[in-house]
Amino acid sequence: VWQSEAASVRLRDVATVTMGAKEREEITRVNGRESVEISVYKEGDANTVQVAKALSSRLADWRGKLPEGYTLTTLFDQSKFIEQAVSEVRNAAVIGGALAILILLLFLRDLRSTLIIATSIPISVIATFMVMYRMDISLNIMSLGGLTLGIGMLVDNSIVVLESIFRRRQAGMPLAQAAVEGTNEVGPAVVASTLTTVAVFLPIVFVEGIAGQLFRDQALTVTISLLASLVVAVTMIPMLSALGQGSKLRATQESTRTLGAFSGFYDGLVRGAIRHRAVTLVIAFGLFGTSVWGVGRLGSELIPQLTQGEFFFEVKLPEGASLAATDRMLTSMEERAAADDRVQTTYTTVGSRLVSGGMSLNTKAENLGQLNLVMNDRTDADAEAATAASLRAAYADVPDLELKLGRPSYFSLRTPIEVNLFGEDLEELRDVSLQLARRMEEIPGLVDVRSSLEAGNPELQVIFDRDRIATLGLSMDVLSETLRDRVQGVVPTQFKEADRQIDIRLRNQEAMRGSLDDVRNLVLPGPEGAPIRLTSVADVRLDRGPAEIHRLQQQRAAVISANLRGRSLGGAVQDVEAAVETVGLPPGVTTELGGQNKEMQVSFASLRFAILLAVFMVYLVMASTFESFVHPFVVLFTIPLALIGVVAGLWLTGTTITVIVLIGTVMLVGIVVNNAIVLIDTINRFRREGLEKVEAVVRAGHVRLRPILMTTLTTILGLMPMALSWGEGAELRAPLAITVAAGLALSTLLTLVVIPAAYIVVPSKIDASTPGTAGDA
Repeated sequence: VWQSEAASVRLRDVATVTMGAKEREEITRVNGRESVEISVYKEGDANTVQVAKALSSRLADWRGKLPEGYTLTTLFDQSKFIEQAVSEVRNAAVIGGALAILILLLFLRDLRSTLIIATSIPISVIATFMVMYRMDISLNIMSLGGLTLGIGMLVDNSIVVLESIFRRRQAGMPLAQAAVEGTNEVGPAVVASTLTTVAVFLPIVFVEGIAGQLFRDQALTVTISLLASLVVAVTMIPMLSALGQGSKLRATQESTRTLGAFSGFYDGLVRGAIRHRAVTLVIAFGLFGTSVWGVGRLGSELIPQLTQGEFFFEVKLPEGASLAATDRMLTSMEERAAADDRVQTTYTTVGSRLVSGGMSLNTKAENLGQLNLVMNDRTDADAEAATAASLRAAYADVPDLELKLGRPSYFSLRTPIEVNLFGEDLEELRDVSLQLARRMEEIPGLVDVRSSLEAGNPELQVIFDRDRIATLGLSMDVLSETLRDRVQGVVPTQFKEADRQIDIRLRNQEAMRGSLDDVRNLVLPGPEGAPIRLTSVADVRLDRGPAEIHRLQQQRAAVISANLRGRSLGGAVQDVEAAVETVGLPPGVTTELGGQNKEMQVSFASLRFAILLAVFMVYLVMASTFESFVHPFVVLFTIPLALIGVVAGLWLTGTTITVIVLIGTVMLVGIVVNNAIVLIDTINRFRREGLEKVEAVVRAGHVRLRPILMTTLTTILGLMPMALSWGEGAELRAPLAITVAAGLALSTLLTLVVIPAAYIVVPSKIDASTPGTAGDA
C-alpha cells in the first residue's frame, strides 16, 4: 500500500485480511430444509393459468437436471385455485341447467315442448362464447358465474313464448297458426322484459373500485346470453314448434286454470287480496319497512374471506432481536406445525415477510418472519380453521412474540381497519397513535392492533456539534461519510476469482466498533489531517428511532392497523369511529379511516348509484313499452318486494352484505320486474278485449300463473348449485346466488298477489278499441 527506497508497507502489516461471507439478511426454509426461493410474476396482461402451465412444463424439465440431493418444490401456484374454482362454476352451470329442464318437463308434461325450450340453453351459451372470444373475455370465476346465473334465465323467454303457443294448441289451433299467434301475443312483453334485465347492466360504467373489476365480465356475459336467448325465443322456438305434426292434443275451450287445485287456491287468494286491497298493500309496505330495518342489523364487509387451504403467520419479535434469534423462534414454530398431520407443507422466511397486511407493516427486518402452511386437503375449510386455531393457541403462550394470522388475498392488500393520523410533530403523533391503539385493543373483535410509530430498532444517534465543526474548519459531509465507512465498511474494489467478482470490504475491526464507547472513540480526520475523536465533535447516544415514518397526502402520518376476528367490518368501523371521538386530538392532528373500509365505501357508494340508475333505466324501458307513465310504477313495486326476500335470505344463511351481494341486487332489479311486465301486459290485453277491470286482473293472473312459476323455478333451481356450492371460490359464488334466488322467490309470490291489488288501486283507463300494448293512464 506504500513503497519507498528504504522499505515497503504491505496491507498485511496494517490490516487483517480474511476470506469471509456477507452478513445474512434473510433465511428461507421448506419443510425444515434451508432453500433458495425464486418468485415468478406474470406480466400485467398475461393469463395466469397459461403462464403457470408453461412454467410448470419448464420446471418439469429442470427437475431431471438437478444434482443429487437437490429438489425443486412449487410453494404457491395461483392457477390451481383458479382452475378448481372455474371447474366448480362449470359444474354448477351444468347441474343448474339440468334442474331447469326437469322443471320444464314437470310443468309441461310434454317431452317435445321441453326439448324445444331446452335448445335455447346450448345455442345461447355457444353464441355467448363466440362474443366473449371476440371481446377477449376470459373464462374466469365472474364471467362463468354470470353465465351460470343466466342458465336458468335463458329459458325464460322461450317458456313464455312456448307456453302461449301451447295454450293455443290446446284450444285446437293448427301448429303453424298457434306458433305465429302465440309469439305475436307475448312478443312485445318478452322483448320488454329482456331489455329491462339488460338495461340494469348499463350503469356498470359508473361502478368503481373492486366492484367494477368484478362486475364487468359478469355483466357482459349475462347481457350477451340474454340477448341471444331473446333471438332464439322469437325465431327458433316458433319455428321448431311449427315443425311436424306434434303430439295429439285434444281441442278444448281455452282454460285459464292450468294448474288444477293450485289454480283454485290461487283464485281465492287473489280475489281476497283484491277485495281487501288496502290491507294487502299495508302488509306489503310493512314487510318492506321491516326489511329496511333489517338491513342495518346485517353485517357488512368488502369481500368474503376466501378459503384456499393455505394460511400464514406473520411473526414479529421485539425490536432489536437478531436474525439468529428470529430464526430460532421460527424453527420451533415450524416443528410444532409439522407435527400436525393435517399440514402438508411448511415454508418459512426469516428476516422478511410478504406485503399482505397493508402499507402500515414493515416488510424486511431482522426481527420479522413468516411461517406459511399448506393443508393436505385444501378444500376442507373446517380442518383449515381448526388447524389455524390450534396453532394460534399454541403460539400464544410464547413470550415476546407478536403473531398475526392471514390468508393469501386476491382482491385487497390492505388490512380491514386502518386509521390514519396526520400531523407534523412526530412525538405528538406517536403519543396520540399509541393512545388510540390502546383504545382499539379494547374493542371486541379487533386483533393484531399495531401503530406504525411504535418504538423501532435500537440505534446509535450521532448528533454533530455544528458550531464546533465550523470552528475547526471541518466538513460535516466528510465526517459523516468517514464515520459510515469505518462502521459499515466501504467496497473500494473487487477481487476476481475465476468467473466470480468478490467484494473487498474495508472497515474497522470489530473490537473498535462493537460498543457505544468504541464508536465514541472512533478516530476521524481533523484540522490539517490531525486525528480527532468523534466524541470531540459530536454527541453519541443510544436511543430508539420510529419503526416507520409515513407521508400520506404530502403530510406526516401515523397508521394504526387492526385485523378482525369473528366480527363484520361495518360493525367494527362504528366502534373505531367512537374510539376516535373519545381520544382528545391535539391541534394540528387530524384522522381519516382507510384500509378495506375505504375501499368498501367507494364500492358501496358506486353500487348504490348503479342500483338507482338501473331502476331509472328499467322505468324508461317500461314506459316506452306500455306507452304509460303509471303502469311502470306498478311494475317497479316488485323491487321493494324483492328486497324483502334478499334480507330474509341473507339473515337465514348468515351472509353479510358485501360487494358481491350488492352486485346481485343490481342484477335483481332487472330480473324481478319481468314477471310483472308479462302479467300487466296480459291484463291490458284482456281489458282491450272488453273484460271488466277486476275480472281482467284475475284472469290474467291465472293465464300467467304457470309461465311465471316455471320461469321463477328454472331461475332459482339454476342458481341452487351456486347457492349451496362448496370448494374453491364458493365464498364469491354463494352470496350472489343467495341474493338473486331469495329476492326472486319472495318477490314472485308477492307479485302474484300484491301486484293485482296495486293495479286495481292505480287509476287507469283502457278503451276496448284502443290499439297498442297499453292504454293511457
